[in-house]
Amino acid sequence: MTILSIAEALVNGGVKALEITQDTPGSLQMINNMKNLYQDKVLVGTGTVLDDTFAKSAIDVGSDFIYSPIFDIKTIQITNCFVKISIPGVLTPT
Repeated sequence: MTILSIAEALVNGGVKALEITQDTPGSLQMINNMKNLYQDKVLVGTGTVLDDTFAKSAIDVGSDFIYSPIFDIKTIQITNCFVKISIPGVLTPT
């Protein structure tokens, strides 16, 4: 099953946000493909973002949000600069 068929099943099932993790091979192209396919119907974001450089790359290909497992001020700043959603990891219960 390809990412596009999985995304299609999720969207058809009512999911309104999709996340591609940055460590997925070809993640930037996947994000770009999904944004081209779904336009504004679905939020497409990037997860496991560890730095502002990758955040900018993801935003450049259409990422609507940046999810990070850490609190990195530069990542938040670049995301906000391009008026995208920044979701930093700020609490670990353990």
